[in-house]
Amino acid sequence: LVPAYGGTPYNTNNLQGDDAAPVIGGTSVFDLTTANVLAKAGGRISMIPLKLFRKLPEGGSEPATDLNRYYLVHDQFNPDMTNMMFRSSRFGMQIDWGNGFAELEYDNAGRVRAAHPIHSSRIPVENVRRHPSTRSIYYLVNNNDGTKTRLEDWEMLHFPSPMSDDGIWGRGVVA
Repeated sequence: LVPAYGGTPYNTNNLQGDDAAPVIGGTSVFDLTTANVLAKAGGRISMIPLKLFRKLPEGGSEPATDLNRYYLVHDQFNPDMTNMMFRSSRFGMQIDWGNGFAELEYDNAGRVRAAHPIHSSRIPVENVRRHPSTRSIYYLVNNNDGTKTRLEDWEMLHFPSPMSDDGIWGRGVVA
């Protein structure tokens, strides 16, 4: 069955030198299992409501339910995905790819109205760049037709993995 999915029956490159771990499409079953366990944990974490708070002048904080972003992160990131679906999918991208991305959509008043996921494979590390003069980050998103779409940092929601060499680009847990 494994060769039918583009893999080889056994991983011959493991440290022990024996043929122990079946692979599918170049990814070992161990890696897939680890990613699955972590994604399920992330799914449970994403079930916890995410709320935006504002600091109060006298100390403490309160939910900032009057901000348009509150609905976005608490209830629904976009019309097609619930909060839990969006957060779980970005968590999965962090595990496998090291980074999760979403393009931000704005209304006519300049407020964020939605976040649309972008698969991490469309933004390799060489497509994350800095402006020479302002030093701000921008992203080049690979399109299916071979072109690239440039998104400025304010147009992108980037979830790097906590494992990072530079604080900008995350490393996947399962590699």
